[in-house]
Parts: sequence; structure tokens; C-alpha cells
Amino acid sequence: VFLYLDNNREEWINKKFVGFLTYNSYKKIKIFDIEHLVKKYNNYDIISFNNHYTPLLIASEYNHPNFINIWEQILLSLGYNINDILSLKIPTYYNNYWMAKPIWINKYIQFYKKVINIK
Repeated sequence: VFLYLDNNREEWINKKFVGFLTYNSYKKIKIFDIEHLVKKYNNYDIISFNNHYTPLLIASEYNHPNFINIWEQILLSLGYNINDILSLKIPTYYNNYWMAKPIWINKYIQFYKKVINIK
């Protein structure tokens, strides 16, 4: 989806938010709350439809064993600082349901393109 967005910027670049929902998001979040959340958090750059506040590394390692090792190797290869990589201040959000202002979607696309080009 990120490469599609990169190649079709005219569809979203001037929108207030760009969002992602998977086919089964309705099982995990209240879809009807999206409009309310966008209005409520209009001044935020990123809106996550996540209802727990466990740090990313803890939640991800619990749900996907060996996540931390993979996360660390990817981000080190991209030149990130180990202290930032292993920070417990990074909140959990899920890639299959979130929204962000176009400037942040663009940053995420650029990050994604770096990750998929790791040799």
C-alpha cells in the first residue's frame, strides 16, 4: 500500500488525514468512532486506533517473538541510535489501523522504502 500511495500522491497529498484500515479492523476497533476521533484529535499529527498503552517493544515481542532482534537489526542498518531503537517511550500502534496528516504519511513512505531496500 505504501508504494501505491507513493505513486498516487495526487489522491491524498491535499487531504487532512490519510488512513489505513484492514478488512478485519471492525473486529478490533469501533469503526463508527473514526469521524468522532478525527474531530476530537484534529490537532494531532497521527491518530492510532489502539486502546492500550504498552510500549511498542513489549507488545510486539509478546505478539511476535524475536521482534526486538529484527527491529534492532533493521534500524541499526539504517543508522539509528541504539538508545532510540530500544526506547520504551515508543508507543504501540498497529500498521493496519491508523491515520496521519499527509506530511507524516510521506515520512513513513520514505522510511518504508529504505527498509525494503536493505540488502
